[in-house]
Amino acid sequence: MEKSPLACAEWMRFYGRLFGLATKSDSLFWAVCNEYESLRNAAKDVGIRPKLMCELKSSSAWYVPCGGSTMGRMYADAGADYLFSHCQGSGSVPLSYEVVLEKAADADVWLLKYNADSYRTYASLLADFAGYSHFRPFRQRNIYACNTRYNHLFEEVSFHPERLLKELIAIFHPYLLTDYTLQYYEKMH
Repeated sequence: MEKSPLACAEWMRFYGRLFGLATKSDSLFWAVCNEYESLRNAAKDVGIRPKLMCELKSSSAWYVPCGGSTMGRMYADAGADYLFSHCQGSGSVPLSYEVVLEKAADADVWLLKYNADSYRTYASLLADFAGYSHFRPFRQRNIYACNTRYNHLFEEVSFHPERLLKELIAIFHPYLLTDYTLQYYEKMH
């Protein structure tokens, strides 16, 4: 498991060599790196870093990305105060609802991904689990959701992490990217 978004994207260089396109794949990779670094630098000195929680409870566990994971790093690069950055590892960690509630009850922003025929709403979240209502982003209607059934988040972001970084910066610090339209996430209704 790669520990940075750019390490994931670097696989394009390997695939380029397999197909005899080393120069082209290197060029594409460095373009991705340059844009990612430019965006990261734009978010580096933001004054207020919104407290971020993510994902949903699944059965008895709530899986959150570890601070050393690709997503944990990307949240930091986008200028968020990721509330589970202290979790060690490069993958995800299962936590109990109670642990997530204790750490993230006063979060500012909640990001979640799901795969379903219909779009999630506050009502559908509440119907799934009443405990979601105890989080400030739920009460203040500040949840951004990504239905992976209808967009290409997973297919695109591995080789283009700069696209997701731009999206996250637009969510956390919209004044930095005033003309950006969300591509993966949408504010939940």
